[in-house]
Amino acid sequence: VLNLSKGSFGKIDQYEKGIIDLYRNVQTNDRKYLAEDDLSISSSFEDYNKTTRDLAKDVQNKRRGLKKLEDPLWPSGLSDLELRKFFLEHGLDEFEQRKQLVLKNKPSHEFLINLSMGLIRNTSDADPNYQSLNKSLFIGYDWHLMRATFALRYFSLQVGVESTSGQYEVAEGVNAYTYELAGRIMLNYYLNEMPSAVGKLNWFIGAGGKIGNANVKSFNLSKDYNYYQVSFPSFQVGVKYRLRAGDEIDPLPGLGIGWSMAIIGDAHSFYNSRELFDDIKPNFYAGDVRFLAGFGIFF
Repeated sequence: VLNLSKGSFGKIDQYEKGIIDLYRNVQTNDRKYLAEDDLSISSSFEDYNKTTRDLAKDVQNKRRGLKKLEDPLWPSGLSDLELRKFFLEHGLDEFEQRKQLVLKNKPSHEFLINLSMGLIRNTSDADPNYQSLNKSLFIGYDWHLMRATFALRYFSLQVGVESTSGQYEVAEGVNAYTYELAGRIMLNYYLNEMPSAVGKLNWFIGAGGKIGNANVKSFNLSKDYNYYQVSFPSFQVGVKYRLRAGDEIDPLPGLGIGWSMAIIGDAHSFYNSRELFDDIKPNFYAGDVRFLAGFGIFF
C-alpha cells in the first residue's frame, strides 16, 4: 500500500500545479452535472447522458404543451382552420368519437317482449259476433348488427315468435276467430343513434314479415280449419329508449332495461289447401294496423 501511494504522489508531482493540473483537459458541459473527457470519439457513457438530456427536454416540452391545453383559453389564438388542423394532426377527433361511442353505447344481447293492439277491424258488421280488435304477443331477440360489422352499426335484426288472437270476415257476412302462431323477422334502421345507445330516445323504421299458421274457429262453422298465413310486407315506425345499466366499475347490476313504442302494419294472406265443409273463403286477405308497446332487457 505504501508503494502504491508513493507512485500516485509521484505522478502528481510531475505537474506544475499538482492535482489541479492533472485534470486540466477535463471540461464540463453547460448543465454542470456531466464531466466529459476531451476525446474525439464519444464514450458510451457520454452517449447515454446525451440521450437522457434530450429525453428530459422532450418531456419538458410536452409538459409545457399540456399546460397550454389545460388552459381553457388556449384555442382563442387559433383560427377555426388552424384549430381543426390541430385536432386532426393529434388524433383528438378520433379519440373524442371513440370516447362518445364507448360511454353512450352498450352493444349487448337484447331480448324483447312486445304487446300490440289492433287499431282497425277486419270483421263484418252484418255478423254481431267476433267484433274485437286483433291482439298480439311477440317474444324475440334484437341483434345489433354492429356486432357483425361496423358498417351496419345503425341496423338491428329482430327475430322471434308472435302469437295473435285475430278476428276476420271469412265469408260474406260471417266472422270467425283465429289463433295465429308465426315466426317474425324485422330489419330496423335507427335514425338518430345506434340501437345500442343508452339514455337516448332513438327513432327507428323497419320492414319485414312473418310466416306461420292460423287456426280458424266459429260457432257458425261445422269444424275448425287450419290456414297457412303469410304476412308480407310488414312495416313499423317507432321509438326506443334504453336505461343505463351498470358498467364494469359500477355497483349497479349489469342487466339493463328499456321500452319501445311503435305503429306496425301487416298485409295478411291466409291460404287453405284442404277440403272445406262450410261455405267460407279458401283464401282471404286483410290489412292490419296495430299499436305496439314493448319491454326489453339487455346484458
